[in-house]
Amino acid sequence: MYHSKNIAIFIDDQQYFNHCKYMFEASGYHIVGVASSLEQANHLLTRLDQYQIGAAIIDGCLSKNKSDCKEGSSIANKVKKINRSIITIGFDTVNDVPGADYQSPKIDGTSKLINLLDEILN
Repeated sequence: MYHSKNIAIFIDDQQYFNHCKYMFEASGYHIVGVASSLEQANHLLTRLDQYQIGAAIIDGCLSKNKSDCKEGSSIANKVKKINRSIITIGFDTVNDVPGADYQSPKIDGTSKLINLLDEILN
């Protein structure tokens, strides 16, 4: 099954996002939405279908001083309620993101995340 190369990213670390944005775009992915807070995440979730998202990359925590991945899990579950065909990828520093279809730990780097996207979206 072919999936759109449009991706939404839910990540609170703007510096990390800026670092990997070029790599996504150079690999042919179109970042059509970014949320760095729960408020922005809720707003982006309302627009997922209009952007024909193929995948959502979800950090475990969007609030500072949180490490339990409950926020990421909640976002992954909401994405699936909106559109079950959107692939969800947990992208956290330490923990898996419960409810995500796949996991790609930040420690593995952006290249491995892009390889995973290539594998599942093509």
